[in-house]
Amino acid sequence: MTFLNKIALSILIVKFILITNLYAHEDKIMSGGRPDGHAPIGVMGDHMHKKGEYMMSYRYMRMNMDGLLDGSDNVTESAALSYSRGDGTTHRVIPESMEMDMHMLGFMYGYNDNITLMGMVNFIEKDMTNHTYNMMGTTKVGKFSAHTSGFGDSSISSLIKLSNGKINSHISVGISLPTGSTSEEITALMPSGAYKVIRAPYGMQLGSGTYDVLLGYTISQTNKKFSWGAQIKYKSALDKHNGWHFGDKLEATSWVSYLLNEKLSTAIRMHAVNEGRIDGHDILITGRNPTQETSNYGGRSYNLGISLNMVGQNEKIRGHRIAIELLKPISQNLNGLQMEKGTSLILAYQKAW
Repeated sequence: MTFLNKIALSILIVKFILITNLYAHEDKIMSGGRPDGHAPIGVMGDHMHKKGEYMMSYRYMRMNMDGLLDGSDNVTESAALSYSRGDGTTHRVIPESMEMDMHMLGFMYGYNDNITLMGMVNFIEKDMTNHTYNMMGTTKVGKFSAHTSGFGDSSISSLIKLSNGKINSHISVGISLPTGSTSEEITALMPSGAYKVIRAPYGMQLGSGTYDVLLGYTISQTNKKFSWGAQIKYKSALDKHNGWHFGDKLEATSWVSYLLNEKLSTAIRMHAVNEGRIDGHDILITGRNPTQETSNYGGRSYNLGISLNMVGQNEKIRGHRIAIELLKPISQNLNGLQMEKGTSLILAYQKAW
C-alpha cells in the first residue's frame, strides 16, 4: 500500500464518522467536564487546553505476544525451524512469548487558547521466552528468558487548533527523542548448549535510537448523549543509529462514546496500524532467531477497543479522571515471521487544573 493510499484510507475513516454523526445537540456543561470529552485513554493528544491550564497523566499499559504468524497465517514452532534465513541457514532459536509493561508520564500545558504543549516520558520492561534447538535437527536444547528494562524514548509536541465549535479539530507537530537505549544485552542459550551474552534483538531494545518526526490530525464532536472522534498519526525517522531505523508508521483510529451519566462514559474504538520494515541493520544484532532479522518487523494490524472514562464532578475530586481500555487485535498481516500480538490493557489517571 502506497503512502497516498494510506492517507486516502485514513480520510475515508474520518468521512465515515462524519456521515454517521446523527446526534448534533447542545448539552449542559458539567462542572468537572464530561467524561466523554476525552477520547479512549489509548488515544494520545486527543484534546487541547485553554490558556494557563495544566494536566498531568499516568498511563500503565500491558501488552503480550504469543505464538507465531507468517503474514496472517499461524506457524507452528516446528515449522518455523525450517524457514530459510537470508544466508541459507535456518532458525535455531524460536520465540515463544513476550510481555511488555510500560509506565508513561504525560504533561500538557495550554500556552494559549490555540496552542497546547505536550510532553511524555516512559519506563519500559520487556520479557521474552525462547526455545533453543540443536544445530541441524529438531531436538530442543532448552528454554531461556530474556529481560530488558529502562527508560524509553520521550517526545515533545505542539497541538495547534484548527476549529472550535460544534466540531473541534487540531493538528499536532512534534519530535520523538532517542532517550531509550538501543544497546541492551541479554544472555541467550546457544544451539551448542552454551550461554552467551549478546546484543538484544530490535524488539527487545528500549528505544529507536533516532529522532522521529511526529505528525497528527484529530477531529471530534460532543453531542447530547454520543460523542465521536477520529485521529491520524504519522511517525518517520529522521536519521539512522547504529546503521538502522524503524520503518515509517501510520495509525488511524476512530471512536464513538456514549454518556452513561455525568460521571461515566463508555466507548468503542477501531484502530489500524501500517508500519514498514526496519531499514538497515545493526551489525551487532546477529543470530538465528527471527527477532534478529530486520525483515521480520512491521506490517498491518486492525484492533478493536472498548473503554470506560470516569471523571469527578464534586468539588473535592473535580478535574480527576480514571480510565481503562482493552484493545484486542481482530486482524494481523505481519511482515515475515513474527510473534502474534495479543490483547493490550491500558489503565490511567489524569489530573487537570
